[in-house]
Amino acid sequence: MSVDLLTDGGWAWGGWPQFDGSLVYVTILPEGGPLQLNWRAKDGTVVVGADIGITTWIDVSASGFVAYANLDGDVLVRAPSGGIVSLGPGAIPRFAPDGAQIAMVAEKETKVRSFDLTGTITGEVPGVYASWAICGGACSP
Repeated sequence: MSVDLLTDGGWAWGGWPQFDGSLVYVTILPEGGPLQLNWRAKDGTVVVGADIGITTWIDVSASGFVAYANLDGDVLVRAPSGGIVSLGPGAIPRFAPDGAQIAMVAEKETKVRSFDLTGTITGEVPGVYASWAICGGACSP
């Protein structure tokens, strides 16, 4: 096992493996400020990516979609192309194992709602935490 230094300034966390073998992680300066998405290619090259502001509950799919809750309480999904879709008020977004859907806590933490990557609601169940079971066919929260 080996450990690689991902940043020499600020804090880094995450470590979401991507289908292409790269790694996505988040950095922030010690004094605070907006979060920065970064990609580390298989060859070790680091690409500093999008500034996603001051956010919480970040999750990244293996295909490079990023879901997070902003300070206004809305869950946003950023596509690898840079486009952003709002899923509305919620928290704790989590991608399905296949990366095709996102679940999040909604309705003042009384329901878990799932969406496809375009922001269309695909399901809803009572609950207080968004999570996924391993998908055999179609994923559901």
